[in-house]
Parts: sequence; C-alpha cells; structure tokens
Amino acid sequence: MTISGTFEAGGGPVTDGEVVRGGEAFAGPAAVRDGRFALDAAGPGLLVGRAFAPVLGAAAGGEALVAEGPWHDVRVEVVTPGGEPHPLRLEAFLDPVRLAGFPDEALPLLRRTSETSERGHFVAPALPEPAATFRLQAGRWRLAASFVNPERGLMQAPDFANYVTERALVDGEPLPGSPWSGFELDVAGDRDVTLELRELADDEL
Repeated sequence: MTISGTFEAGGGPVTDGEVVRGGEAFAGPAAVRDGRFALDAAGPGLLVGRAFAPVLGAAAGGEALVAEGPWHDVRVEVVTPGGEPHPLRLEAFLDPVRLAGFPDEALPLLRRTSETSERGHFVAPALPEPAATFRLQAGRWRLAASFVNPERGLMQAPDFANYVTERALVDGEPLPGSPWSGFELDVAGDRDVTLELRELADDEL
C-alpha cells in the first residue's frame, strides 16, 4: 500500500525531508518535497517525519505530520587553532537527543535507513564558511564539526590537516560531550555556539 500525506515544520511545508514508518516492518525513507510524501508500506504503523529544510526537526503521528515548536536559531562559529585558515571541507553534525512534542521512544527512527542500518548522523551539513545558522526544534541536540581523512597518514607531504572539535562553548562556558559523539546543547532559545577545533595527529587515526 502507498501512504500519502503531508509534513509541516516551522509553520510551513517541509521542502527537504524524509518520512519512515516504524513498527514490526520498517518502511522508507520516502522523500518529502514541498510538504508532501508517498511512502510504500506493508501496513499501518507510526509515521516519523525528518525535516532538513527550511528547519531541522521531527514529527511523529499519522498522514498529516506537524513538527511542534518552538523553533530557535542556533548560530555556530568555528575557531581554528592559531588563527589558521578555515578548513574548506569541514562538516558539522547535528543529532537530536530530545525534541519538543516528539516521543522519546521514536528517537531511534530519526537515523534509521532500513530495518538493519542507520546513517551516522541526523544531518551532516558542510561548513564552507566559519559561521552558519541553523533553525532547530526546541529540545536537546548534540553537535560538533570535523574534517577527517583517514588516508592522510599514508600520503607524502599532504597539503591539508585533519581537524576535530576540541571544545564547544556557549557564553564562554563549555558544553558537555566529546568530539566524536558531539557536545550537548539545550535549545530553549536562540543560542550562539563556538566550536574550537584542534588538529588531529596522524597517530590518532
């Protein structure tokens, strides 16, 4: 059967997103374009919408999915060690830990791509500039930034460095977390986050 429906977030239609169906037989993901989706599924089950644009968030329910707010702007600024040039191939990642109006038991579905696999992160946008702003659903998120090419140690005279996030700060205070799992940020209002990078040595790969 095909489940057709709509998905709204941030007060309007989701322009880039996905819908999956949980339950005994996982289905999806089905792409969301202009707020509409069509998901091939074997039967009924909980639908989960994952919004990637124009906002980042999620909803769970039936064929008319609406991600609840409030929504807040999180500005991320990346600082390189010693004022080195910004790594052009840097990527961020943002993973929901808890979302307003979203059931905790459905959180594992936010990264699932099949019955047996999942993607590494909810989203992993490129950061070609030192600062970027993301509009996030209220709740708690993990975030960090990195660029890691595991082949660097095998190269002769590589012309780039690998970087991970050493610390994440809000108002000068460090956030709990780690470079690999991310640093936890409570999103209850607009926030400014500073990600301090460090160079990753080849023997750490």
